[in-house]
Amino acid sequence: MAIFHSDYIRNISKVSIGVLIAQSLSILAAPILTRLYSPAEFGIFSVYVSVVLTIEVCACLRYEMTIVLAEKESNARCLFWLSSVIMTMASILVGVVVIAVYFITKNEIIPLIKWNDLFLLMPLSVFAISMVNVISLWCTRKKFFSIFAFIQAGLVIINNLLSILAGHYIAGEGRFLVYSQLASYVIIMILSGLYIFYKDKSLLLFPSWRKLISLFIEYKRMALYNTPASIINIFSQRLPAYTFPISYGLPSVGYYDLVYRILKLPSQVVGNAIRNVFFQKASEDFKRSATFACSLQNNVNALVRISAFPFFIFGALSIWLFPILFGKEWADSGWYVLALLPWLMSSFIVVPISSAVSITAQDKAFFRLQIICFVTRIMVIIIGIALFSSPLITILCFSIVGCIFQLLILRIIARSTGLRLLELFDKRIVQYVGVSFVIALIAFLFVLTHLYWGAVTITVLGSICFVVYIKMSFVK
Repeated sequence: MAIFHSDYIRNISKVSIGVLIAQSLSILAAPILTRLYSPAEFGIFSVYVSVVLTIEVCACLRYEMTIVLAEKESNARCLFWLSSVIMTMASILVGVVVIAVYFITKNEIIPLIKWNDLFLLMPLSVFAISMVNVISLWCTRKKFFSIFAFIQAGLVIINNLLSILAGHYIAGEGRFLVYSQLASYVIIMILSGLYIFYKDKSLLLFPSWRKLISLFIEYKRMALYNTPASIINIFSQRLPAYTFPISYGLPSVGYYDLVYRILKLPSQVVGNAIRNVFFQKASEDFKRSATFACSLQNNVNALVRISAFPFFIFGALSIWLFPILFGKEWADSGWYVLALLPWLMSSFIVVPISSAVSITAQDKAFFRLQIICFVTRIMVIIIGIALFSSPLITILCFSIVGCIFQLLILRIIARSTGLRLLELFDKRIVQYVGVSFVIALIAFLFVLTHLYWGAVTITVLGSICFVVYIKMSFVK
């Protein structure tokens, strides 16, 4: 596969290696954190993060995406500053609103949650996360992929280290999960910001307001379509964090958050690496009307190949492994893995190439699809809460909707290149996915019957076959 040679694979490797090390440390830290903090405390953290991420995704009105898309280097620098200005104004606005609500509600912004004073940190959280995102996209444009890897790795390492230290020495108060995350973003923002300004001193020159306004108008589709679509997307993804505390209790949000973060690790290691390198390369290909469709097909097939077996087998073993790894208090989270698997596996495949939506100017279609998905997810959550006493069935239905939505995104991208959805996939992919599913199903049956030796045996044999298959596929 030509896409996996030369600079493309080297750039992905630069991003992946640093992030892989960091996420490996994150996996090792997870069993420690789940013994220092309760599911309810993770639930509170999840609610805070959900609110911050919902605001952060629109803090720059998505103008940060145009940093990579801009053809002229001078325009890219102006868009860097335009994103920063919009983000600063948004953070100030968030601060005013939060302080006003805090005093009006007399420290009960969300009555079910302790430590409502945490929400006073929200403006700084929004600013730091948004700034790190802007810097990351500048690094993507300039092909500073080693620095991008440093950013991703640094965030994870600092966050986990501070969370463990605080949990061990300060009795594991859940508020320190928020403090640790905020500190990690502030530190990385300062270090990475100093680096990019050192490497490109022309970035220090603030452009004219006339130029900023001109670019604001030129890329207004980002604010009109991409921004509301992104808000709806992140809000709908985080719906359980908003609705489950009232209906099913904070522990259910803690289970959801843990599983969400664990299953998102592959996306953060491999998916983010491919997404950023693909975004930069595909933007160039599309401008030259070059091999954009071929690049898209190769990436989709590669992502299916490297994800199907690991996701299936992890799901099969989760109800056995989670109580061992994270403690008996987290035993129910193993079933959450099975429920969330359809959505997060399809997300792993689609999200890395979703930047093609902006590249091909399909923002309007993407926005319409986001609205449909959002309404459907709300209906699923409401019906699930009304009919089922267990959050698992609600989560499963929520996950299936997410999976269908990801496939529809892929269909929009495929149509923009003149391809049908099924034409994106290699003919042998379906066979491989089917075999992987059968192997995982056998392992799952062994787990259900407590024949763990059988589950381990089938997993080892399947893993050997998987490694051989991947090697043969990518060496062609």
